[in-house]
Amino acid sequence: MIKKKIARSIKTKLIFLYLTLVFIVMIIVGTYILTSIKKFELEKINREMINYADYIDEQIINSFGDAKDFQSGITNIFYGSKNNMQCNILNLNGSTIASSVLPYENYNNKAVIKALTGRENFSYCHEVLSGKKIKIWYDYARPSKFCDDYLIFIRVDSKEFLDIVFNMTLVLIFSLILALIFGGAIGFLFAGSLTKPIRILSDKAKEMANGNLNHEIIINSDDEIGELTLSFNEMAKKLSNMINKIALENNKLEIILQNMNDGVIFFDANGNVLHYNYASENLLGLDFYKIKKNDFDNVMQKIGLENNNFVDCKKKNFLFTDDILKINDKYLALNFIPYEEIKNKELKGVLLVIQDVSKHKKLDDMRQEFVANVSHEIRTPLTTIKAYSETLLSGEINNKELENNFLNIINQETDRIYILAKDLLELSKFDNNQAQFDFRKINLCEVINKSIEQNNIEAKKKEQEIKFEQAKDFYYVNGDFNRLNQVFCNLISNAIKYSDEKKKIEIYIKETERYIRVFVKDNGYGIPKEDLNNIFERFYRVDKARSRAMGGTGLGLSIVKKIIEAHDANINVISELNVGTTMILKFKKFVEQENNSGRKKIE
Repeated sequence: MIKKKIARSIKTKLIFLYLTLVFIVMIIVGTYILTSIKKFELEKINREMINYADYIDEQIINSFGDAKDFQSGITNIFYGSKNNMQCNILNLNGSTIASSVLPYENYNNKAVIKALTGRENFSYCHEVLSGKKIKIWYDYARPSKFCDDYLIFIRVDSKEFLDIVFNMTLVLIFSLILALIFGGAIGFLFAGSLTKPIRILSDKAKEMANGNLNHEIIINSDDEIGELTLSFNEMAKKLSNMINKIALENNKLEIILQNMNDGVIFFDANGNVLHYNYASENLLGLDFYKIKKNDFDNVMQKIGLENNNFVDCKKKNFLFTDDILKINDKYLALNFIPYEEIKNKELKGVLLVIQDVSKHKKLDDMRQEFVANVSHEIRTPLTTIKAYSETLLSGEINNKELENNFLNIINQETDRIYILAKDLLELSKFDNNQAQFDFRKINLCEVINKSIEQNNIEAKKKEQEIKFEQAKDFYYVNGDFNRLNQVFCNLISNAIKYSDEKKKIEIYIKETERYIRVFVKDNGYGIPKEDLNNIFERFYRVDKARSRAMGGTGLGLSIVKKIIEAHDANINVISELNVGTTMILKFKKFVEQENNSGRKKIE
């Protein structure tokens, strides 16, 4: 396309015309010069050959008379003469009688044949030497003026003459190339001076067509192009004022619509989609370019509101009856607002405003669920405490052992409430970025060994073995010793709780160049696949009855995840039902220059 455009341009045509004229002139002049030089050189050789022939005729054939003396005469006369010329005296059979070059040769070429008829002749003769090399002779032959029995035959090696012609041809070709180069440069400048105003005018006209009307075209001439430029400038000013007013209003509307978080769809009076913004496509999960029929009924069908009536939507103050609509896992509020023409109040269509209330819905659900969970977790131990305390207060228990048992239960339930309150307070600190950490260089082996020691009594009660495999005695990370101890205590405690008696709990470490991975593996009940993505959520339990029976609050793993994330690490879980669970913690290795020891508030 660009090549075609260049080929059709006036500048290209002018340059091509200019170069064509230069080429034609140079060819004519060069041909004339080359022909003249060739003719001049040839006439010079001809005169020289005729003079030599006259000299041989007068000084040898006429003077000696006897053919036996011709050779000595030629030898004497032409000794030291040009090496590129051969002078011969031939008989009527074309045999050499005397020659300036030995040995003798017989000649029957074109020049000799014509000379036998009594006429002089000039002609070229090609001689094949050794291999493929060809020598070109320029021959001259004529009968003797003093004796009809002899022919004078002179030949000249035409190499010098042809070299002159060839060199002149090269000079002319080189001159032609130079002329075309300089001619092209001059033509380029000349054509540019003519086409530049036209090109500027054309470019500005294209800019005007694209809406750029603010730049005036500079007028550099008083000719027809200058007058046309002046007219363009006047037209641009008038169009600019008119379009700017329209564009200003459209831009305001477009900017508002496309930058709204709420989706907006305009339907005209017939129910066809007139305009929409990106938010409406994202919220509804639609692509209006791919929908064949963009009308109200089709759009409503796509989002599952087939029964909605467009006629009802055009009524004033119509609102969608449902408060919240779930579309593609999003909770959306839809409002249908009729819009009308300002002057005659004619109804022009319906405006659909779509609001994403998913975040509010999720927060509300989380709040309700959290309140319900906290209420349930507190109510259960409180119910137990109240029941046992009322029994004790009634004074009906006279058995000291039973009384102590009741008090122990009350104490345990009180501990449960205390632990729950403590965990809730801890999570609240994480949520409000108020958790404190004491980061420094620590050895993970020491942290894990301490955690094993703290949980060893519970493991022995169930005759379980905690096995810690370590390839070396130190694996350094940048972390808070007590917080990581809290993490490993929780993971080991869970492994003990959710594993049967006499099971083995394995802890081992693997390292790469940059990371350290700690694996805490049990052979317990396992976690179903559908629950794996939820185990770090607050109050989430895989088996609620079993978890509560074992004293869990459902907040431990949530706290573990918060602590791990604060260490710029991550935690993953692999589990198979009735086989076991493996918790995998990935830490960055400690790097000396990255150590920022001291207490730190997590932002």
